[in-house]
Amino acid sequence: MAETRTVRSWVRIAVFAAGILAAGGAAFGDAAASADDAAGTWEHPFFRRPVLLGAHRGGMYWRPENTLVAYRDAAAQWPEIVLEGDARLTADGAVALLHDETVDRTTDGVGAVAEMTLAEVQRLDAGYWFTPDGGASYPYRGRGIRVPTLREALDTAPGHRFLIEIKGGPEMAEAVLGVIAEAQAEDHVLLGAFDEATMDRVRRLAPTLPRCFSMVSAMEMLTAYRAGNWSAYAPKDDVLTLGPAHLKQFGITPSLIAVIREKGVRVQLYDINTPREMRSALAMGVDGILTGFPERLAAMIDEASGNIAPGE
Repeated sequence: MAETRTVRSWVRIAVFAAGILAAGGAAFGDAAASADDAAGTWEHPFFRRPVLLGAHRGGMYWRPENTLVAYRDAAAQWPEIVLEGDARLTADGAVALLHDETVDRTTDGVGAVAEMTLAEVQRLDAGYWFTPDGGASYPYRGRGIRVPTLREALDTAPGHRFLIEIKGGPEMAEAVLGVIAEAQAEDHVLLGAFDEATMDRVRRLAPTLPRCFSMVSAMEMLTAYRAGNWSAYAPKDDVLTLGPAHLKQFGITPSLIAVIREKGVRVQLYDINTPREMRSALAMGVDGILTGFPERLAAMIDEASGNIAPGE
């Protein structure tokens, strides 16, 4: 029964995505392709299935962030979800998933990730500080939850789509790409980094892997649009990922999103956590939304999609 409800839910989401497309936006995938297919910009397997729902750090307010329990539970509950995580190198060269430079905020330890071996990092309790109720309880303490490696995350949700943000410098690119190749995950991993030097190395080493824009390449795109050079502009990357502050800072509107998408670029918002932010993001017609509360966004998408009858 639960499996039937899940299938029905995602059918309704696909219908909802089609409705957004008709209004000028779309979800990742074939439902959004149309004219873009002719240019070959939607051909990578990552983009062949529609999805609006993404779990920021695995759903950082729903489960302990960047942990296998978060990725495993999200993948089981929402088959088409994008699982986002942050990659850092340990002192012995392992690719671990942890957002901060230090382990202090999310584990019971202290210290810089780059100065610790993987064994030292994985001895820590990565569920220690997670609380769903403002500190009234810490339900994941002492349950053996640890900081995972990128390979462990890819293996725990095989075939699921991941967005991996590379933290640190350009030297991270080779290590992350090596793990992706070893796991044979090239078809379902999207890479991102705010640092242009890092993304430039990814472009050179793995030109066919889908990528998020860096801050520099994003500004190049927006400058080309506003300077009147839009017709000659060719995107460097595939997905423009923006936070709430960027929408105001860069003057991002639904009409601008539609124009950007005409270049074959998808638009994704991250750190969308309040109901108001979620409703606004859906109304803007973005391709994907990364939230720390995937259960809330999934319910909102499901509710909204139920208002669109098949065939409309």
